[in-house]
Amino acid sequence: MIGQGARMQELYQERILELARSLKHSKPIDNPTHRAEKKILSVVIKSL
Repeated sequence: MIGQGARMQELYQERILELARSLKHSKPIDNPTHRAEKKILSVVIKSL
């Protein structure tokens, strides 16, 4: 059985991947917030 902490980590990683996929397929919005979100997600995904 997976521990609660490990399960939360797994759910967190799944959510990050969902967000990354949605950003990948979304139309680009050229504003600082969008660029920052994409940068943060790219760094997080690389660390997985």
